[in-house]
Amino acid sequence: RSPGLITDVTADMGVEIVTDGFDALTEAGFIWSDDGTQLNKADAANIETFTEVADTVRIDHTITGLERNKVYYVRAYAENKQGLAYSDTLMFSTKPFAVDPNDPTLYLIQNKEDLHRLTNMSDYWDEDFQQTADIALTSADFEDGGLFYN
Repeated sequence: RSPGLITDVTADMGVEIVTDGFDALTEAGFIWSDDGTQLNKADAANIETFTEVADTVRIDHTITGLERNKVYYVRAYAENKQGLAYSDTLMFSTKPFAVDPNDPTLYLIQNKEDLHRLTNMSDYWDEDFQQTADIALTSADFEDGGLFYN
């Protein structure tokens, strides 16, 4: 299935695996990367494995430690003594800003780096934002070499 809730640094994944009467599963899991490579179990750099699996199993997992505003590729796998099978590869993008945990449509501006990122991302100007802290800007931020200097 498609990824569930996606934030700036996490993505909820879920898969239902049915063995259809074949040998019981020995393990299942998710493999992901940020470049579409290393999506095989043997060479995976990012893998989450579950060994407590049944003949029909639903696995829900939150992938953590992702980077903001980045494209990722993910696929599920299942293994039994007959072999290894993979799902199709899905692509998703993390959000460029943190999101409110109670309202994932509300982006959070937490510091001047977020504010600067927003000024350069006009595709997001129609979205809902909430400033979560006082943001102190100085004249140096607008001078040559400053964060907001154009």
